Amino acid sequence: MADLNDNLQAIVSANDSIAESSKKAHREERALEDPTIKVKKEVHSLTIQALRFGAILLAALVIVRFWHMAGPPEILGQTTRWLTENELQSMDNMLFSSAFGGLVLGYLRETLKPTV
Repeated sequence: MADLNDNLQAIVSANDSIAESSKKAHREERALEDPTIKVKKEVHSLTIQALRFGAILLAALVIVRFWHMAGPPEILGQTTRWLTENELQSMDNMLFSSAFGGLVLGYLRETLKPTV
């Protein structure tokens, strides 16, 4: 019975040392990583955050535009339409221009292209 416990302890300690060396190897790999890869990863994460922010702004523009188009003109005697015609036209130009979509598609095309 003592031999069995000793064998089990040896297996457990071997697994702990393998896990610890694996963690050390992973830390070394991150430390020795190519600087250009680090920069690409950072640019990628910043781009993803910018795309999320842009999507939130786009959703806010759509909500405001549809409120002005389909919402009630007043609620309890207070006007709910605060944008002028020029501001609405500017908003329409932003919403229906393909600039944001072109940026997104260009980035996705570059990111998802196969590496050779």
